[in-house]
Amino acid sequence: MTPSRDTSSDLHVVLGASGGAGGAVVRALSSGGKRVRAFSRSGRVENINGIEIARGDALERDALIAACRGASVIHHCVNLPYHQWGDGLPVVMDNVIAAAEETGARVAYCDNLYMYGPPSGPMTEGTPYSDHARKGAIRARLADRLLEAHASGRVQVFIGRASDFFGPAENAAVSMLVIPAVVAGKRARWIGSLDQPHSLNYIDDVGRALALLSETELAYGDVWHLPAPPPVTGREFIEMAFAVAGTPSKTGVVSRPMMRLAGMFNRQMREVVEMMYQFEMPFEIDASKFMGAFPEFRITSVREGIEASLRWQQTKA
Repeated sequence: MTPSRDTSSDLHVVLGASGGAGGAVVRALSSGGKRVRAFSRSGRVENINGIEIARGDALERDALIAACRGASVIHHCVNLPYHQWGDGLPVVMDNVIAAAEETGARVAYCDNLYMYGPPSGPMTEGTPYSDHARKGAIRARLADRLLEAHASGRVQVFIGRASDFFGPAENAAVSMLVIPAVVAGKRARWIGSLDQPHSLNYIDDVGRALALLSETELAYGDVWHLPAPPPVTGREFIEMAFAVAGTPSKTGVVSRPMMRLAGMFNRQMREVVEMMYQFEMPFEIDASKFMGAFPEFRITSVREGIEASLRWQQTKA
């Protein structure tokens, strides 16, 4: 039987706190006055006053359960390198469910859009799953496992889904393709096609949205797409970044053949090829359900996100 939840606790345990989404959730919760325990394998978490740092591996059940003691919400923001998804992510999910059962905490799961496969229009929470890609099938199984645990009464969960991250963070993949090159005055490259619209989620908007949902009773037992600004093409994103920096635009593309060649020497790049369809056709997230429930939520514009990313990169450099 699942233990009764400690409703007097405001402790939020963030798993994967050294990653992009995990770090954003830590920032959002901390700024909202919540008690935060930041759990990661490296222990390298942003220096924020008042947060507790716990070091451990989410693949180790006992360590994860121990880190979740006293929590009201467990934020599952753990990710692994692509080649470890098949064996590793199901273990992490089972460990998270076990920790929630053991402690009575709720689960907030940060997910992506891979399970939908190549879209035929804007993706909603009702878009059917696809078996187009192996990594998408893995994500679909993980989500099903978590929602089944909720339906059976074992745990209380919600799923928040986002597209590719951008913003001032090492783990915001799109920004890291473009922003360092812009600051260095070099050619900035985009994956796939420069001219297909693509939804991007600002990293700190993801953190704020997940934190908000975690404190909302009606969010649990459901899937939520997280809010993003209107989609932009790679060309628009790169040209906007150079315009903000005040330097001439230098644009390039990373094609499938180039990615396959890189994959001969880099396993992570080899794994990316399967997901390149996302940048070769219109790829738009529909978060109208979220915005209908939280109309006051302010979405960071692409330009604002680029400005923040450039400031962060310049300071880092």
